[in-house]
Amino acid sequence: MNKVEKIQREACAKYGVTLEDMLGKRRDQRVVAARRWAIKRAYAETGLSTTRLGWAFRRDHCTVLYHLGRIGMGDYRGRATGEPGALGGLRWGRD
Repeated sequence: MNKVEKIQREACAKYGVTLEDMLGKRRDQRVVAARRWAIKRAYAETGLSTTRLGWAFRRDHCTVLYHLGRIGMGDYRGRATGEPGALGGLRWGRD
């Protein structure tokens, strides 16, 4: 069992959900909370890219980024703080 799988199992035990539910399509509050917690912890402890974490959680890397921002990481590799222009001046849309 690798580090991510161990974290996933800990999240399931902590939130009382099954691994199938957490890796599946369910979106009820308890399952999403377990998934968020596991993604945050796996990101912090493993140093895996969001793409690789997405594979581990059967999600797109954008979903992983969403969860990292939503659960208060506040710092995506030292850049995303939720402030305007926090991603190195990246801007969306037209000026």
